Amino acid sequence: MKTLKNKKLIISYITLGLVFILMGNSNNNPSTYMERIFKPIYFKNGIFYYSTIISIMLVYYSLKNINNEKKIKYINSFLSRLIVAIIFMAVSAWLNTYTTKIYKSFSNNLNAIYMNRDETSMEFDCEKNKITVKGKISIINCSNEIQEFKIKVKTPSLVKSQIKKDYVVLSKKVKIYPRQKRDLYINEEFDYKLKENSIFYDENIFEYVLFNDKDQTIFKGSLDYYFEENMY
Repeated sequence: MKTLKNKKLIISYITLGLVFILMGNSNNNPSTYMERIFKPIYFKNGIFYYSTIISIMLVYYSLKNINNEKKIKYINSFLSRLIVAIIFMAVSAWLNTYTTKIYKSFSNNLNAIYMNRDETSMEFDCEKNKITVKGKISIINCSNEIQEFKIKVKTPSLVKSQIKKDYVVLSKKVKIYPRQKRDLYINEEFDYKLKENSIFYDENIFEYVLFNDKDQTIFKGSLDYYFEENMY
């Protein structure tokens, strides 16, 4: 009986550890590892993410098993376990940002670049055969090497229908020193022959490609972003 109890405890602790890891992402892809395993369900007008429900259930029942053996007052009821499970999920996602930066610090190429997604946005303004791309890209070089690269910004569907280009390439070459955080402020104009007189796309653009002669790394958008793009 004691051996069975020990096995349940070990399995519960392992489950908590796995959920903690799977709540992270690679930064280059904002979807959590859990979402990549339990892929969301697509509907005509939206996406249903059920991986979070599975994660909370796994944490909840792990806490329940631990409480059955250890009798911990903070997880001795349904409500307290549910609250702790939600807090565990939030803390896991927050801590995994630091884990990702540590992981990237071992790279010596462009994979060492971390993008602050919450601080990054771009907009396209198309008018009179001219496209203006402006916004901000916030990045950190997690490595001990200087990184130099240029940036391609994915063209939104509304704009792509006009210029037939998947990406626009920003002219400025970026040089970022080891462990440095940089905020790149973009304001560039491109000459294109447009079918329509004016288009303004003010939503957050999100797919960026950092590249140089030796390497490239892609920062993808969320599943919601691609879903909305495919609707056009």
